[in-house]
Amino acid sequence: MRGVRTSSSPVRPGSEGPLAWTRGDLLAQRGWRISAGLGVQRDLARLERWVSDAELRGEVDPVGAYCPGILVLPGLHDLARRIRWAVDHGPGLAVLRGLDHGASDAALRLVHLEVAAALGPEVGSYGRLFEVRDRGVDARTQAVPVSMTRAATGFHTDSSAREVWPRAVGLMCLQAAEAGGDSRVACVGTAVEHLLATAPEALEILERPFLRDVVTPGAQRDLSNLRANRFPILERGRGGRGVRLRWMRLWIERGHERSGEPLDPAQRAALDALEQALECPKHHVTLRLERGDALWVHNGATAHDRTAFEDDPLRPRRLMRAWVGARREAAAA
Repeated sequence: MRGVRTSSSPVRPGSEGPLAWTRGDLLAQRGWRISAGLGVQRDLARLERWVSDAELRGEVDPVGAYCPGILVLPGLHDLARRIRWAVDHGPGLAVLRGLDHGASDAALRLVHLEVAAALGPEVGSYGRLFEVRDRGVDARTQAVPVSMTRAATGFHTDSSAREVWPRAVGLMCLQAAEAGGDSRVACVGTAVEHLLATAPEALEILERPFLRDVVTPGAQRDLSNLRANRFPILERGRGGRGVRLRWMRLWIERGHERSGEPLDPAQRAALDALEQALECPKHHVTLRLERGDALWVHNGATAHDRTAFEDDPLRPRRLMRAWVGARREAAAA
C-alpha cells in the first residue's frame, strides 16, 4: 500500500504506525479494501472439507476443535499479510469482501480464526470468537457490553479493562441486520489534529486518568476493582508522534458515577470535544458488512461504531468478533 495522504504533520500511533486520514483521503485509496481472490476461495474449500471430516469424526464443535496452522492455507496467509499491513501501517483498517456467501458458518469462522492467528496472539477475555448479536438487554440500565444489544454504540475502542488492550479487532459478518447495523470507523490521528487546532486544553485533560466501569462478563464489579480501573483516554508519544485512544463514553461516565467521583465541567467538555471530533463527517467512514465480509481495525488508531439495527426474527444479525494482541515480534522487542 502506498499510504494514505496526510496533513503536513501526520499523527501516528507509533513511529511506523497507522497513518492519519480524512474520509476523502481514505475513499481515494484502494489498499485497505481487499477482495478474496482465487487462492482464498481454494483455502475456504479446504476448510469446508475439514469441517465435514470433523463432523464425520463425531466432533460436536468443529470450530472449537480447530487449531489455526494445522492446514496449509497459502491464500489466507497472504490475505492476513495484506490485512496486517493495512491495520498496522496503512489507515488502521481493512475490509475483506468477496468470500463465497454460500460458505458454511463454520468455514467462515475458521477463516476468521486463521486470519486472527496470523495477525497476533489471541486476547481471550471473551473466548476465541465472540458472537456479537442482540441478546435483548440494555447497556444503559444493565452492566452488559453494548455488543449484546441492538443499540448504536457510539464511537469507542474495545475493552474497558485497564490490563486488557486488544491491538486489533476483527468482525466477520455471518448475517447482516434487516435494517441498520452499519459499521463506522473514525481516524483518531485526524481527530487529535483537529483538537490540537480547536481545543488543545481538551487534549491535556484527556491524557489524565479516567475511571471505567467494569462490564466484562465474570469480572468483579466491587468498588475497589472499579477504582483501580483508571487510565488515560488518550496517550501521545513524544513530539505528538504516538497516539492511542481508549474510549467508551458510557463506561467512563458510569464508572465515575458508581465510584462517587463525578466528572467536573472541564472533564465533560473534553469528552464532548473528543466526541465531536470523531463524529465530524470528514473524520470517519460508514461501511456495511454483508455475509462473508470482514472488518479489521486498529484498536487505538481508530475508533469504531455500530448504528442501531432491527432484526429479521428468523435471521438475526450475527457477527463474530476476534481480539488480537501485540504481534510476537513486537512484544519481544
